[in-house]
Amino acid sequence: MRTFLRHFLEKLQASAWTTPVVYSFLAFWLARYTLHLDQQQIGLVLERSGSLPLESPESARALLGTIATSTLSVAGISFSSIMVTMTLASQQFGPRLLRNFLKDTVSQRTLAILLATYVYCLFVLKGFQATEGSIHVPQLSTLVALGLALISLGFFIGFIQHILGNIQAENVVADAFGGLTESIETVFPEKDAEQVENNEAASEKEGPQVTIGKTGYLQAVNVSKLVELANEKDLVLATDCRAGRFITSQQAALKVVKGDSKVLDDEEFVEELRDAFYVGVVRTSEQDYEYGFRQLVEVALRALSPGINDPFTAMDCIDYLGAGLQLAFQRPLPPSVHRDEEGTVRLTTWRTRYQRLVSTALDQIRQAARDKCDVSCRLLEMLEETAPLARTQEQQEALAHQAQLIVKNAVPEMFNQYDCTSIKERYDAFCKACKLITPNSDHDV
Repeated sequence: MRTFLRHFLEKLQASAWTTPVVYSFLAFWLARYTLHLDQQQIGLVLERSGSLPLESPESARALLGTIATSTLSVAGISFSSIMVTMTLASQQFGPRLLRNFLKDTVSQRTLAILLATYVYCLFVLKGFQATEGSIHVPQLSTLVALGLALISLGFFIGFIQHILGNIQAENVVADAFGGLTESIETVFPEKDAEQVENNEAASEKEGPQVTIGKTGYLQAVNVSKLVELANEKDLVLATDCRAGRFITSQQAALKVVKGDSKVLDDEEFVEELRDAFYVGVVRTSEQDYEYGFRQLVEVALRALSPGINDPFTAMDCIDYLGAGLQLAFQRPLPPSVHRDEEGTVRLTTWRTRYQRLVSTALDQIRQAARDKCDVSCRLLEMLEETAPLARTQEQQEALAHQAQLIVKNAVPEMFNQYDCTSIKERYDAFCKACKLITPNSDHDV
């Protein structure tokens, strides 16, 4: 249930219209409530006090119509601003970052309050009633509409300020890192948790296979549901499909490595197994921790491209990639062995390795920075800063492997001794910080 709710919330957050629809629904009920109060004593009190002197329904209609028209126009301007921002971000930082802009709460709330004000004014206008031959003027409802208009104006001003800062490279990179942090904290166990159980023996065995029947990116796997289904049929299941992997409708995603395989003849049971795999047309960060790394890598690669040539943004990405690796290094790896309540193994999943994690974060940037001394030096500096936080030998070996590749690949492209010396000095500093390797003659500059 937790996986399903997280997957459902991820879809809601990525929808630009979820918040506006909710606010519009609330505006409808607010209009009904204020109209009801206007028919009670509070409406007469406001009318006698003169706090909002509206002597005729025509003046109230004019005011409400003006507010409704204005807020709808401003909503159109806001929507256009969002589209322009997303277009610029797609061209400069990559289309995969658009999902982050869609999840932006400030933009969603601004559209929501503007559309809610419009909906409120429409239903208040509809609520004008004739009473005993005279027209009832909804003083309170009109006063609330005026207040909503002022709130909408404040939201719009804040939205413009937010948009101007949202397209700055530093903020884009920081926002991508925020998604990476959230993904790591969700997928990886807590810092103080014991080392999780990892075993690949079961996944290597052969057995009857189950296809998902869908084509796309695997967004999440409901592990608890698979364990529950395996426990019901006394099975041991195995899958090598991880979140973020592209799968086809004919590709086997699950196999039975122990137990009565005849249960797969039950179409209803097989369909329940398939429902535990959430497949979509795009990658999401709900369980795919590599997705956050790849977003930062994509921004860095575009910054290093000849068309943009912005090494400073690339180095910002390297800094945040180092922060992501440091955060992951402080936590145990996600478990690959899952047991039922009685302690029996029911499911084995893809095993995460630190080597793959570091490679995902650094390989493509390292390859693109072969002839860029400043970026290669920053990579080595980041590795030097991350090395003291590597708790295990596997983590240090993964960092050392990258440092050696940076030296080996970058040195032949350097055109002067100064650049070569800069690379060597930073590599030596990394070796001292790592305390696992020493400068090797094969990598001397």
